[in-house]
Amino acid sequence: MCRAASVALTGLQGTAVMVETALSQQLPGMAIIGLPDTALAEAKLRVRSATAQIGLPLSSRFLTINRR
Repeated sequence: MCRAASVALTGLQGTAVMVETALSQQLPGMAIIGLPDTALAEAKLRVRSATAQIGLPLSSRFLTINRR
């Protein structure tokens, strides 16, 4: 598991958040937990797009991302 401190922006307000990730030996994929349902699909797309833009491949294992 890996943890990183980050900031979530809501308008001009910033809120400190902790992001945790874990890899498991399942089929390749991604699960993002800790967000409302409608934000999940958009968040997955943003993660995939951001990693592609900077040339980082996503893991070939199952990635779980949690926002605290």
